[in-house]
Amino acid sequence: MSVSPINPAGVRFEDLPDEAWPRHEIIDGGLHVTPLAGVPHQVVVGRLAAALVRAAPKEFEVLPGVNILRRSSTDRLLIPDVAVADATATSARAGTALGPEDIYLAAEVISPSSRAVDLHLKHRLYTEWGIGSYWVLDPETQEIHEFGLRESAGCWLADVDLTGIWPT
Repeated sequence: MSVSPINPAGVRFEDLPDEAWPRHEIIDGGLHVTPLAGVPHQVVVGRLAAALVRAAPKEFEVLPGVNILRRSSTDRLLIPDVAVADATATSARAGTALGPEDIYLAAEVISPSSRAVDLHLKHRLYTEWGIGSYWVLDPETQEIHEFGLRESAGCWLADVDLTGIWPT
């Protein structure tokens, strides 16, 4: 006798707790739980968000830690460290998540436990979702890896001043 799973699609967005900690992401129905990153990581996130706010045109909103939800047979929920979203979508939706189509830039700051996920898995998913720009900031090497279909040199992202982003 076999028993059918209650939810064959896996974890859904509605299954998540309301608390913000620890961080909960869903990839193909699987739940990925990670603690919030340490202080040096948060320093880089804060400085990146501030630099993006200074450079972003008014039609964009800079959001640290926003939920990006893609619905299909299995939910996918990613929470980049910083995202730049269409301001119309952020004001029009009073919900808890934005769709991939609302995101202009997703950015991750690598933590020791997130290197492979940030550089490979999330890169693949953001590309699949059609997000034009994906940045991965590496505090260890002080490098910024740019992925996606949109070249920063050809848009306002080229004007983002990242001087002093790394903790000293």
